[in-house]
Amino acid sequence: MDFHGANGRYFRELFLHLPFLVTTRLSEEKQFQEALRWCTEHLFDPYRTGTGEHDQPALWSTRPLADISTGTSQLDDSVDPAIRAFTSSRHYRQAVFLFLVEHWQREGDHYYRHLTRDSLTQAWLSYQQALKLIGQIAETSRGDSWTAQPLKGVTEGAFRTPLNARLTDLRSTIEQRLFNLRHGLTLDGKAMPFLPLYATDDPFSHSSGKAGGLSSTYNSAFGLIPVYRFPALVTRVQQAIRVLTDMGRHLMHLMESEFDTSLSVQLQDQQVQLADFTIKLQAEALNAAQAGKQTLISGKHAIDLRHTFYRDQVSEGKTDLESIALRCKVDAAYMETATSLPEAVKGTLDALPNVFGMAMGGQEFSAPVSAAIGGAHALSRALAFASDRLTTEAEYERRSRGWQLEVDLAAFEMATLNQQIVEQDILIKSAAIAVEEAKAQRIAMQEAYVSMTTGFTIIPTYNWLVARMSTVYAPAYDAVLSMALALEGAWRYEIGDYEHAQFIRTGGWNDNFRGMLAGESLQLDVLEMEAAYLQSSERRMNIRKTVSLRSQVGITDDGKWLKTLQELGTKPLMFSLRAADFDRNYPGHYLRQLKHVSVSFKLQSSDPDGLQNLCAVLNQTGSTTLVRPDIEAARLLYETRKSNPYLKTNLRAQQQIALSSSLSDDGRGIGSENWLCELMFDDGRYLPFEGTGAISNWTLEFPDAEVVKQFIGKDNKAAVTDIQLHIVYTAAEGGSQFASSIKQLLKEQETPNS
Repeated sequence: MDFHGANGRYFRELFLHLPFLVTTRLSEEKQFQEALRWCTEHLFDPYRTGTGEHDQPALWSTRPLADISTGTSQLDDSVDPAIRAFTSSRHYRQAVFLFLVEHWQREGDHYYRHLTRDSLTQAWLSYQQALKLIGQIAETSRGDSWTAQPLKGVTEGAFRTPLNARLTDLRSTIEQRLFNLRHGLTLDGKAMPFLPLYATDDPFSHSSGKAGGLSSTYNSAFGLIPVYRFPALVTRVQQAIRVLTDMGRHLMHLMESEFDTSLSVQLQDQQVQLADFTIKLQAEALNAAQAGKQTLISGKHAIDLRHTFYRDQVSEGKTDLESIALRCKVDAAYMETATSLPEAVKGTLDALPNVFGMAMGGQEFSAPVSAAIGGAHALSRALAFASDRLTTEAEYERRSRGWQLEVDLAAFEMATLNQQIVEQDILIKSAAIAVEEAKAQRIAMQEAYVSMTTGFTIIPTYNWLVARMSTVYAPAYDAVLSMALALEGAWRYEIGDYEHAQFIRTGGWNDNFRGMLAGESLQLDVLEMEAAYLQSSERRMNIRKTVSLRSQVGITDDGKWLKTLQELGTKPLMFSLRAADFDRNYPGHYLRQLKHVSVSFKLQSSDPDGLQNLCAVLNQTGSTTLVRPDIEAARLLYETRKSNPYLKTNLRAQQQIALSSSLSDDGRGIGSENWLCELMFDDGRYLPFEGTGAISNWTLEFPDAEVVKQFIGKDNKAAVTDIQLHIVYTAAEGGSQFASSIKQLLKEQETPNS
């Protein structure tokens, strides 16, 4: 086959474009193994170990890709990319190469989206295959310097072939996917939920807090806590789920439309083919009608011939030969009758004596009798001849009547045939009209088929819509799943329950069914979470507490305090709110979470305006929350910071606020007493430090050292006598037994040697 000759375009369509089309469609429909088989068998196999003509791996599986252009064709000078690709196979090679990389990336995303241990392993393998296929890219270093040169001094060596931006983008995307896998992130970079050891078989099983028969506990170390509260976020998540559900239904509608259109086109094509059979049948019926008319005409000729024959016979009567024969027969009868008379005379004469003289005798005595017999014979012959003549005449008369009957019958049959021929003409016209009708119907069906295959809403359009909608639907599911996981994080952050089975199950997506009902699965999970929130969101105790930072850092001497204030410009003030600070006031409380934090600078003078142009930053460096009234976990708050499932540390850590006022500044820039109103009616976001553990570590730093100078009075004494931290936190009562254990623990801490 000459792929560069007159039929080269058709050969390329058959051996390159058609397999590439099938491979691309299979990959878009997520039939990855079948798509890879088509690619490796008919297009490109990067794992093939055989060698080609130049001792290189025969990677290309089809002639249009394996052939190397000579570069001598005049078509190489064309600016049409299709024509240039026709003469040089490297353009198609690049397209197939990039397709295989995208195929493995698409396959990896497919498995990544399932969020199971096995699927993540398979996703990693797919990404590694794509990355190995890309290999090393000789990128230009960003540190390369460019020296300006005059245009006349620039040679071809100064120009470099640009890198394929599509290839570099693919490599960056795959490397980002691998980075997310290594760091426990989802496909879109969010914190990955806890993955059970075994994948669940039934993502819709929600009985007894289990999925597919296996309990799924929550791991707070990987939980994502959003910036919005649960009541504000749940509405947005439900709206997102509704959008995802609508997208799934729209995708299903597109697939139904695709199937209906494909079926309609197939049925229309079959109707066109059946119309050909109908035309043939009607044409055969027309031929049969025309043949029937010819048969009737032939029968009419036969009847007309018979009618003419018998009419001529009747008109002619007896023929000349029959008349001569009859006359001869009459003459023969006359002659025979004439011969009988002499015999009678002879008998009479024999009766007379024939001896002359006197003698007696000589006569025959039987002669009279013989004469009588002879006369009778003559009469009998005459009568017989008369009878034969009459019989013959009667036969002629009867024959003439029969001929006349045949003439009449032939005339009747002729009239009947004429009527049948008229009817046959009508049948022929009807059959001809039926043929024309069948042809018109076929033309109409063909036009309908052309309209169904050449308009906009045709099968290729629906194929593109389904493929495009599928590529949009999957990332939308990833985004909504991340929002749902963030909602679960907000639920646990506010309720403080980290032992409840995981609400959001990641097995709702099933690629075998194009992710159908994934939105409904998330909707069910969110409804269960919302119901649990309504049951568990009890109002806890709200407690106000003011902490003196001077006392908290253990400074009682004014000189040390003055030195501390002088060092604030270069050294931040670090302090901690310990468990004992809260247990002394309310032993037996747990789940202490901050609601509001503000800072006041207590001045020596009674200046109502306080400090001017204050700038300070309060940073929470760590926090701990006891989520269950467990004495062993509470003991760790006093002794060591070992890990414990009932101690949650650094939830929404490293928050900070900027202080601009010396009077109960909470860093929000509004009135100090409006925080409760904002908590109830604001945009739904958490306040600074809201929900974090009250047992916490803090730093207070002053970026501008000039501000610290205001803390020192003119008499070189401390103008700021104390810095107070005002906190409002919530807590839950752990019961009398837990309170007693905490009191005992406090005694042990106060008297460590006892």
